Amino acid sequence: MKYKSYKEIGICAKDYGGKAVILMLNYGFAYLGLERITANTLDINIGARKLLSKCGSVYLNSEMHDKLNYAILKEEFLAMKYESIKQMRNAKRC
Repeated sequence: MKYKSYKEIGICAKDYGGKAVILMLNYGFAYLGLERITANTLDINIGARKLLSKCGSVYLNSEMHDKLNYAILKEEFLAMKYESIKQMRNAKRC
């Protein structure tokens, strides 16, 4: 399966990393029209691994032992985003 385009963006897993990843995913899917976004990290970078998993990316098999690959599809991201909005609305009603 071929995808529309490929973009490579580096991220930092500290401080505002989660918000930055969500913003980049939103931009990639909403404005660039991407259907799948991938990320790579080293196996020793536990912070980045946790961050990518927290943001909805799933681990893919890796051919290299020290490099891990993650990916998220547009529909998975939108479903996660919808659930998050729904939870925030329910929390405000309490």
